[in-house]
Order: sequence, then structure tokens, then C-alpha cells
Amino acid sequence: MGDKFQLVQMTCKGADKGKAQTENIIATLKPTEADCIMYHPAIHEDIYLRLHVSQSKLHFAYSTNGRDFMECGEEFQMKEGKWIGAKFGFLSVESDLQCDRGWVEADWIRITP
Repeated sequence: MGDKFQLVQMTCKGADKGKAQTENIIATLKPTEADCIMYHPAIHEDIYLRLHVSQSKLHFAYSTNGRDFMECGEEFQMKEGKWIGAKFGFLSVESDLQCDRGWVEADWIRITP
């Protein structure tokens, strides 16, 4: 989205029944850094994501500094189906089809019981 980032929660309830995913824009963020090179300039955003599980429900939060987290998105109810639980993942999408930037680089992921 130009020189900004959108943090989007994508959910697909009923994926096993062919249901479509929904997208919820959680935040629009300004870049924390910009490349100075002329041939493929890029902007960067450092962001911290948190999933918290409580009573079979996932709660989401994000932070731009790693300390102050803001609750965001919709709570997700895990339920038994073909398997029990929920999947999570990260993806990057560049809306300008003429541009080849757009990536996610995860420094670390920690999952605790």
C-alpha cells in the first residue's frame, strides 16, 4: 500500500467445506526504515505478533516495540473437525503487480504451552 504496511488477519472458518476466507485490516503502519538504493528501494517495518490461547480460543495482539501489545483482530474459536486446533502463518503481499518487493522475514517464533 504505497509507503505503508497493512496488518491483516485472514480467517477461513469452514475451509474444509470450501468456504471463502475473510480479511480484517487490523492496523496500517508507517515504515521504520527505508532503503536508499535506487534500483529496488524497499521499506521495512519491525512488528511483533502474539497469539494467546485461552479456553480453546485464540486471541491476537501486535506491537511495534516488543513491549506494548495491542489486542487486535477477531477472537478465533478452535473446534474439533478433521483435527483439533488452528493453523497460523505469515505471508507478504505486494499490491503493485509491477513490483517485486514484498517479503516476510521471521527472526524467531516461540510457542509455549
